[in-house]
Amino acid sequence: MNRILLQRQSVHRKFISFRQEHDGSLYITFNRKGITNSTAYYRMSSLESAIEEVKVVEGQIPKKFEIHYHTTGRVNFKDTENPSIFGEPITAITQNFWFASLIVPDFDRLDLHTDSLTEINFVLPVEGLGARRIQYDLCISPFGAPITSYGLVKGHFSYPNLYTLNVIESDQQIPPRHCGDTTFSFVSPREGLFKSQRISREAAHIQYQQMRIGHNGPIIFGPNRENVYRLIFPVPATDPPVVDADFKVPGLKLEVLSVSKSEVTFKIRDVHGAVVKELVQFSRVELGEHRLTLIRPPVVKRKKDPNRKSKK
Repeated sequence: MNRILLQRQSVHRKFISFRQEHDGSLYITFNRKGITNSTAYYRMSSLESAIEEVKVVEGQIPKKFEIHYHTTGRVNFKDTENPSIFGEPITAITQNFWFASLIVPDFDRLDLHTDSLTEINFVLPVEGLGARRIQYDLCISPFGAPITSYGLVKGHFSYPNLYTLNVIESDQQIPPRHCGDTTFSFVSPREGLFKSQRISREAAHIQYQQMRIGHNGPIIFGPNRENVYRLIFPVPATDPPVVDADFKVPGLKLEVLSVSKSEVTFKIRDVHGAVVKELVQFSRVELGEHRLTLIRPPVVKRKKDPNRKSKK
């Protein structure tokens, strides 16, 4: 989880957090607690165009909401009034794409951050004093490519070989309509880059894992802390396949936990039925009628948390 604070002078306030899910999807959370009585939702063709749709919602509305940019390119706006749009798949970002804006009516109305800053990844400065509207535009762009923006790029956060998330303080603010300038507002494009999803969820999942590892064939992960292995298929299956395997240690058996068109999860049990916790070597793995040659990503050792107490 990557968290972003806004800072004015010595005061820090909560803004957004973002994380990349195991399938490559980007989840962004607007970090406000509690309930509000009014929120404005705007839709427009582009940041340079006029506002085309406005919806002011009144009542008991959660202040917190999320944006899900899925690996497929589908962008969902959770707990908002704005419908989904479609951009490029996470694995094929070729152009700058504005997909959302957050309008803060006043810095002092964000939730105060009073804890230590050691767990915070990024702090973005806010210039000037007094109450003023601030608009932050969220844009995804190709990894390593410069972004030409209409404002000040306050932060850019990259996932190597995939994309960069840009947080831009806009110098062309969207004027308030129907709700004045004291309401938190959310803005999204009226339409995305495409009318519909360009790639299946299974294909997007496989492409993401292959790009991340740098291998175009099947990939196996695990065992994790729950002693579960995860096998990513080389291509999407038409139907969830039958999975079978042999091991270099005799007597071991495969226990399939779940199987989809893009991956299978499983545990390995010994002759007594106990779960094998140690890493084992496969002598044969088959998906349906296809025999696989596996690649295992390098093991990355987790850094020990100095603040975590060991169990006695």
